Parts: sequence; C-alpha cells; structure tokens
Amino acid sequence: MHTQQPYLPFQSQPPNFAGPNSRTVTVIGHQFCVPYPIELTIQKRVISFSGGDFNILDSNGNLFLAVDGRALSLRDTRILRDQNGNLLATMRKKLLSLHDTWEAYRGEGTRSENLIFTARRSTLFQVRTSLKVYLGNNAHADFKIKGSFFERSCTIYQGTTVIAEV
Repeated sequence: MHTQQPYLPFQSQPPNFAGPNSRTVTVIGHQFCVPYPIELTIQKRVISFSGGDFNILDSNGNLFLAVDGRALSLRDTRILRDQNGNLLATMRKKLLSLHDTWEAYRGEGTRSENLIFTARRSTLFQVRTSLKVYLGNNAHADFKIKGSFFERSCTIYQGTTVIAEV
C-alpha cells in the first residue's frame, strides 16, 4: 500500500540571489519564498456558497494554497490555508473605506497586533487595477500591484523592481 507524502514545496530559508543591497521581505512565511520563478494556477472552486473559494495549484496540479470564503458574515472574509489545511491568514474587507481596502491577519481573528498587511486601491476610479500594499502599520506602500482583470494578469513591484508576475 502506497501512502502519499505531504507536499512541502520549500523546507529551508531560501538564499538571497538578488545581491547584498536587496531587501528580502517575507510576508506569509519563508517557506513560500524562492529565488526562482514558480508557476502557480488559481482555480475557482465550482461549488462555493460564498463565491470566494479558490485553490492555488503548482505546475503538477498539487494543492499549494487554498482560499476559503465565509458565506455568512457581515464583511467579506477569506481564510488562507496551506496545502495541509493549516490556517495561515484571515483576510477581511473593511466596511467603511473610500478605497476598497482589505486587511490580512496572522492566524484566525482580527486582532491589531496580528495585522500582516493592508491592501487598498490606489485611486477611487480605475480602468486598470492598481493596489498599494502596506506591511503591518507602515505609512508608506511596501508593494504595488498593477494589473488587468480582463487580461487576467498582474505585476507586483517592490519599489520599482518587479518581484512577481501573474
């Protein structure tokens, strides 16, 4: 009888190949940081009561991360889980915000000391999506995300450096 081994993509702290002056930032966990490109696919779950349920798969079709929406909540809420079902983060849309704003917290709950990041639209009216991401309670944007819903693509910047493309 063959038992399936758990899929653990990155076991150790990745080396920083970008050079000594670059700033490596770990947002969710170092096990999700690599110095080389990886291909991931976002797949919306067909059966979803909240409409916010997604699986993120690696290039072999293995579950990498999962996003679970909460159907019965006052605010839009999403739960980020790893491939083993462990809760990584709770993401919640702010109720009263001129810009669409989401906050992500480590683990379950929304205690201010567990705030990982805040993401908000750069401007009120947008043709192309543009977000600013603030780590913790930073006053300046740590990342910028620019993309197009219709083209199903986005680029993530740290300063002026492209760090990811989707």
